[in-house]
Amino acid sequence: MVNHTVRTSLDEIKRREISRLQELARLQMQGMSAHDGVKKFEIPSYLDVRNPHSFEVKDLENLIIKTTSDLEELDKQRKEEFKEYEMEKTFEQQEHLKALKEEERKREEARLEELKKKHAQHPKVNHPGSKDQFEEVWEKVDHLEDQEFNPKTFFYTHDVNGDMEWSVDEVDAVLQLELDKVYDAKNSPDEDDPVERQEEMNRMREHVFQEMDKDKNWRISFQEFIDYTGSQH
Repeated sequence: MVNHTVRTSLDEIKRREISRLQELARLQMQGMSAHDGVKKFEIPSYLDVRNPHSFEVKDLENLIIKTTSDLEELDKQRKEEFKEYEMEKTFEQQEHLKALKEEERKREEARLEELKKKHAQHPKVNHPGSKDQFEEVWEKVDHLEDQEFNPKTFFYTHDVNGDMEWSVDEVDAVLQLELDKVYDAKNSPDEDDPVERQEEMNRMREHVFQEMDKDKNWRISFQEFIDYTGSQH
């Protein structure tokens, strides 16, 4: 159940969205030439158009399903784009080295190798979403090292808006310490590539949600978190 003000707002948003879609359908049909014929206008699956006036549980369920599907598709696109970025980066680096004179090339190769070694030298990395990872955040970020780790307190501490769920942003904040070990934002792009840094955050976040987000709504509820941390003992 939601309060009356929120309910009224949701109803109004739904009415406006259906009105917008009806206008789009009308404009689409106007823009068709005679030989095109009438094409079916796809009504988004996240709206129950049989009830155009109020926002109901079915609308919310459809919206969650559609949003999850969209996010999964975006994740696939992101991974493909990152692969392309890495291939292009390697190609450009090789082309740059080819263009250098022998002595310059040797110096540049040595510099790149040194950067690679520096990047590999970092504190121990914990498994994302593991008890060890949470305990390190508890000690170094929450500054509660003098207290025994408490999953409930930890969840509440990082549930910034108090809605009893961790959003994507709240999960990212919990993972930040781990990310900074491997990719220091203060380092040069040559040493710690910001694009690779963001992709590493994406990977860690994706893993945490795969492990904890049992209903696949891209939110980690208090109960999902407690169930997960309890299973790690």
